Amino acid sequence: MRLPLFVLCLVTVLPAVHAQHKKTIELKNEKFSYSPRQFYVSKVVNDLKKGEFAGWMNEDHLEFKKGAATSFSTFIANNVRQNKSAQPIILHITKLYCEITQKKGQWKINTEMGLAFYTGDAALVEFTGSGNARTGSDPIGYLSTLLKKALANDFKQFDDWWIENKSDVALSSNVKVNVSLARNSEKEDQIVYSAQQPLQINDFQGPHGSNPSEAAATVSGIGIRYHGETLNSQLVIDVTISPYFRTNLSWFRKTEQNQRVLAHEQTHFDITALYACKLYNAVRAAKLTKENYDRVLENLQKQNEEDAEKEEILYDHETNHGTINNTQEAWQKKLKEEIRACGCY
Repeated sequence: MRLPLFVLCLVTVLPAVHAQHKKTIELKNEKFSYSPRQFYVSKVVNDLKKGEFAGWMNEDHLEFKKGAATSFSTFIANNVRQNKSAQPIILHITKLYCEITQKKGQWKINTEMGLAFYTGDAALVEFTGSGNARTGSDPIGYLSTLLKKALANDFKQFDDWWIENKSDVALSSNVKVNVSLARNSEKEDQIVYSAQQPLQINDFQGPHGSNPSEAAATVSGIGIRYHGETLNSQLVIDVTISPYFRTNLSWFRKTEQNQRVLAHEQTHFDITALYACKLYNAVRAAKLTKENYDRVLENLQKQNEEDAEKEEILYDHETNHGTINNTQEAWQKKLKEEIRACGCY
């Protein structure tokens, strides 16, 4: 059977294209209604994701004549009385949208603006708000007035905020560092190094290893803990370094519980203590800033850990795990002298 032929006709209707025009927003020169007391604006940055586009007036684009950042910066420079001996602040425009519509001879103006206040790359606080108004004439001129009022309000808010919070803001890039060596541990399975209290055989409480040729094992390490707070506008970092011995992981084979083996294991812990002191001195000598202190401390700890591990391996290699008496005694003497000389304990 021959099927009937259907012809499908597609008719595409193209939308009408209306030409879009641009309307220019200009912040007219007029002495500002508020003079900042605690700060001055050193720079204006535009963070708007849509670049310089600011909104609509009916079907026309609203844009700033020379861009939002330049317009605000020029207006502030020409009209705001600024105290250049106060705190320099970078002003970031985070939100800026305006919509103007006309109905029955009246212009309706809606605005949204967000300003963030920065010191350098550090954001301090952001103020956002919206407003609306109606006018019978010159809506763009009235929009300029609304934006300037919002700017004055945010400046006053930041002045008040800065008075209350400036002591908690690190203004200088440099930081003050307090370094200390831990003298005890809150963890029950850890012993913190003490030159006056050497290890005892009963400190080794872990299950012994499966290799019968191993007499004992010391598990030790160097912990680093730090936190920062801002005091009187300066970032202060407190660093605590802890040379520790793990009782629940370190062990002694019962048949090898003697002072010779204990002396070998103690020297392993002495190496840990010595490198904790080296890390202590390295942190004190480091040039830390509020931008780099996390990274610098991490790198110092990593390098120190690698150096300490090399020393531990060399010690076991040269003493053949404590079985070469003369070499073992030489290492013990060397470590005691180095620890005494480092002055940390």
